[in-house]
Amino acid sequence: MKVLLCLVYLFCVGSSLAAGPEDNHVRPCQKGDLDCIKSFFATNFKCTPGSADSHIIKVKQQRFEVPVTGMTVTIHNAQVKGLDKGQIQEFYINNKTDILVMEVTFDQIVIDSERTEWLQYHIGRAPTEVEDYTSSIFNASDVNLIKGPGLSGLDVTELFNMARDAMLTEGKALMEAFLRSQICDLKCEI
Repeated sequence: MKVLLCLVYLFCVGSSLAAGPEDNHVRPCQKGDLDCIKSFFATNFKCTPGSADSHIIKVKQQRFEVPVTGMTVTIHNAQVKGLDKGQIQEFYINNKTDILVMEVTFDQIVIDSERTEWLQYHIGRAPTEVEDYTSSIFNASDVNLIKGPGLSGLDVTELFNMARDAMLTEGKALMEAFLRSQICDLKCEI
């Protein structure tokens, strides 16, 4: 069985069409039933339920391209925290494609980096370079502000593009850390 692990809402990355119609879905567990989901992974992927190691990802160096803003960000000796707080929003098997779909949302992800390099590109000028210690907090409540009064005409395309770009490059590592801290030890091959 193939495993498809989604980190952001399906509509955000345009995957809802790939998931197929609801009548092809089989739910081996309810979305909020963590014990059932742990048991499902233990049975089907031969891994031990529970936490095998820390939910913190340690990153020696990682470069992020943010084309929407014309920026490149490189973090050094960073720790990514908050992955143990993810909530499973969707969990089903698409029988037609034989793919397990698991959607997890995170209310807050914190990235502490000893050194972060920010490189902002400008048309017709030299790029701006900044380097410092950073602690970045990505909080779901910040995104929810786009639904507030007076913001109904706001174009959120760039916001979704930035989230999509980040998830396409970092989604696998984030999902693996969530699975390790909440579901199973990942000694199995997924």
